[in-house]
Amino acid sequence: MSFNIPKVSGSLREHVATLAKDPSGIVSRTYARLLELEESYANLPLSVREDILQFLQCCARLWFDTLVTCNPPSSEEIESLANAGRRRVHQGIALSSGLRAFRLGGVEAWSALLTVAEKDGESRDQLLFEVSRYLLESFDLMSQTIAQAYLDEQYQRARWRDSLRFELCGLVFRNPEDVGSFHKCAESLGIDPTVPRIALAIETKQIKVLPSKLESEYDRLALCVSRHFKSTYEDLVRVFHRGRLVVWVPCIRGDTLVAADRRFADCAVALVKATSEILAVGIGLLNQGPSG
Repeated sequence: MSFNIPKVSGSLREHVATLAKDPSGIVSRTYARLLELEESYANLPLSVREDILQFLQCCARLWFDTLVTCNPPSSEEIESLANAGRRRVHQGIALSSGLRAFRLGGVEAWSALLTVAEKDGESRDQLLFEVSRYLLESFDLMSQTIAQAYLDEQYQRARWRDSLRFELCGLVFRNPEDVGSFHKCAESLGIDPTVPRIALAIETKQIKVLPSKLESEYDRLALCVSRHFKSTYEDLVRVFHRGRLVVWVPCIRGDTLVAADRRFADCAVALVKATSEILAVGIGLLNQGPSG
């Protein structure tokens, strides 16, 4: 990652050095704006909120320090940005939301610099003709680092979850008496193994895509199931078995057999009507555990 770092001087340099030592005002304004624009940030656990604040603090200090020293970020500092991107995957923060935090930080950093330019023509010229380009280029390259790390981690996580999912389905079909392994695998996937579920056997039209794209198509159909059955996508377990897509959907705790059957029948009818690729849906019986 290369930067053409401008050399700032005069009152602008003094102002930048002050911001590098204490960017807390920029961080607090960025986070307040983030809460205003992104509802998903309002309900984050305390540990995640603290991590985001520390990330914003590090980014602000990193950027202002490069202006003061004219030295580009070190490989360790770039790696810390990438690590932040990887953590966002596991914290359940969408890539667009994570990058928005970064962009808002750039806006606040620029606004903080403009305050010194209001009364100083020399600083104004430096900001306009030199620092502005550096800000745009550096924030673009840094956001690319975060985005690439996020996507790589997301891919690895998806591969890991697919492996666990196939292991779980293998236990159901081939070794249902191994309850311990079933519980361990389900918990690793983040699903409750004790929740009763109903299996859906979904018959679809022939999906005419490359074999490498089939999993994405099954994911898309499973997402349709999650919407119609009012269940989060992460709580579903799916597998392609004997020519049909089989999806296990969690039931509502306390539901009676009659209530669950009626609700699932209504949802299945709505799913078939709304999804042209689906020809029919077979509905299993409410049960739990690998043998169920």
